[in-house]
Amino acid sequence: MNKSSFIDIFLAFILLAASTAPSHAAVLYSQLDNPSSSGITSQEFEIPRSNLNTMAADDFVITGETWKIEELYIPGSLSGSPHSSLLAAGAAVNVTFYQDDSGKPGALYASFLNQQFTEGDPGELTITLSIPVELDSGTWWLSVVVVLDYDGGQWYWGSRTVQTGFAAVWQNPGNGFLTGCTTWTTKTDCAPGPQSLPDQLFEIRGQKIIQQVPEPATLTLMGIGLAGIGVARNLKSAKCRVSCDYLPRRSYALFEARSLLQEIFGSSK
Repeated sequence: MNKSSFIDIFLAFILLAASTAPSHAAVLYSQLDNPSSSGITSQEFEIPRSNLNTMAADDFVITGETWKIEELYIPGSLSGSPHSSLLAAGAAVNVTFYQDDSGKPGALYASFLNQQFTEGDPGELTITLSIPVELDSGTWWLSVVVVLDYDGGQWYWGSRTVQTGFAAVWQNPGNGFLTGCTTWTTKTDCAPGPQSLPDQLFEIRGQKIIQQVPEPATLTLMGIGLAGIGVARNLKSAKCRVSCDYLPRRSYALFEARSLLQEIFGSSK
């Protein structure tokens, strides 16, 4: 057995020993109560009308757990469209997760472009992420943007009449709507009339990641490999600057561990 094969088998064993035991896919967070009949635009238009591009975002909190997010349910509506639905109009959907920065979206954590979605009523979205994203305990921000040309209509993300956590935020970098909210601003300070409600409607679905406790004999063998896997400890504070090729934290840890073990044992020829 060459050194490369030994390293591969060793890391496969560690992955099996430290594997996670996820629960069945379920609702992880729901903010669907107290819906209003209105919404706020969160849309990317074609380049000649890029001054109208907008983004809305709302926060959610994970407490003492790690979530593997697979799917989002986003109530919304389509207005002024000659098409029967966003799918018929050829729309795309972008999803972004941000870390929190004092009650507003901060550092970008993961961004997913052109995600697959199904539609209930026109504009009512169920979005399946191309690769699940794992989030640890803390406050996070979710932004959903529909990509659709102006002539295809306007999408409105459904609003909520009560506030949970921080108030939803909104931005229009090109100031095409003349609100002055060119960076993340509390939505109630930007939007007129019924669009000024404090929160957005959304539901997060996926799995809770539960770490299994290995047997004592397994722990002894794992201890040897932890020198390599220890590289992954810095990942928690690292920012995930990716698009649709989001790399799960555990896979990256094993990649780093393999590199370190190759240095320890010497590269195979």
